[in-house]
Amino acid sequence: MVFPGFILTFKRAIISKMINRKFFEIIIAGILFLILSFNISSAETQIDDKGWFTGIFTGYASTKVETNNVFTQNNNTVIYGLYGGYNFTKWFGLEGKFMATDDVADNRTDLKHAKFSSIILTPKLTYRFNDRNSMFFKTGIAWLVYTEEYEGFWSTRRQLNKFGKYYWRGGVIPLSIGMQIDIVKGLKCRISYDRMAGQLNADSTFKGRLPNVNVELNQVLAGLHYQF
Repeated sequence: MVFPGFILTFKRAIISKMINRKFFEIIIAGILFLILSFNISSAETQIDDKGWFTGIFTGYASTKVETNNVFTQNNNTVIYGLYGGYNFTKWFGLEGKFMATDDVADNRTDLKHAKFSSIILTPKLTYRFNDRNSMFFKTGIAWLVYTEEYEGFWSTRRQLNKFGKYYWRGGVIPLSIGMQIDIVKGLKCRISYDRMAGQLNADSTFKGRLPNVNVELNQVLAGLHYQF
C-alpha cells in the first residue's frame, strides 16, 4: 500500500538526519576533547607553519539544488574528505581538497541516490594570534559534480544513461573561513565554515534533454592534519 510505504520512507529520512547530525556532534566533541587533553603552554609549543601538510575532515552540509527557479531540493547531510597542501610562509599557502557528501536524495519517484563531489584548489591566507591559535581564509576554484541515480521506471524510460545516472558539472567559487589550533608539534586541528554556490551544466551526453541546475552548499567542517 502507498500510505504505509510513505510512512516507512519518512521514518527512514528522519532517522538518517538524526544519525548524520549526531555523527557530526560526536566528531566536534572529540576534537574539542583532544584540544583540552593537550593543554600545553605557549612556551612548550613550537610554531611550524611552513612546509607540506595533509589531513582529513568531516562535517555537516546544508545543500540546495534548484532548476529553472521552479523546482527546489533542500537537504542536510554528512560531508567528508581529504585535504593537503604547502605553506610557503607563515601567512600564505596553497591547499587542495577532495570532498564528497552522503546521500541528498529527496522523495522523487525512483530517485535512488543523489550526491555531490568536488575537487577544490585554493590559496590560503593565515593570521596567527599566538603560538597556539590562528585564523585562515581561503577562496579559489572548485570543480563540482552533482549526480542523480535512478532505478525502475525513470532509469529505463528516459534512456539517457544505461546506468541510470545523470551528471551536472561546473566550476564554482568556494569560500572558507576558520580557526586553527596547534595541539602538539606538527599536529593541528581546524573548524571552519565553507560555502560553494553556482550553476552546473548537464553533462554533454544529456545536453538539450536535462536543464542546468543552480546549487548551493553551506558547510560546517572539522579537520585534523599533520604539518611535516
